[in-house]
Amino acid sequence: MASGVKIASPECLFLGSHVGINIGAYITAGGKVYIGDYVGIGPDVKIWSVNHNYQDPFTPWLKQGSEPQEVHIGDDVWLAAGSIILPGVKIGKGAIISAGTVLSKSIPPYAIVAGNPGRVIGWRLHPKENPDSQQNCSK
Repeated sequence: MASGVKIASPECLFLGSHVGINIGAYITAGGKVYIGDYVGIGPDVKIWSVNHNYQDPFTPWLKQGSEPQEVHIGDDVWLAAGSIILPGVKIGKGAIISAGTVLSKSIPPYAIVAGNPGRVIGWRLHPKENPDSQQNCSK
């Protein structure tokens, strides 16, 4: 782990083996964060697993508490520099999250994702070619 890494609620962070966390990364693990094996977390990546409640317009947001939501990052994932992973997101095995991406929705295995909001722009392994992906067997 590089210097300058900050982890809030480290007791709720579950790391696999061979995980690299670069300088300036910030992980809020209060909602639980699971990181698989062979994951690279680039410089200044942010991973959030808790978000403020704000739905009641008649109550200050600071008084509405927060909602924990687990984050799951699969094996062989690369989170490039400055990417932001929001609460409740699941990132499938082998996915690549491009630099500066804001990821608010779950991503399938082997997807290449970019943008704000993050969207699939390509594949390392297309779902049709992936023997581990679930097949639609309906007739």
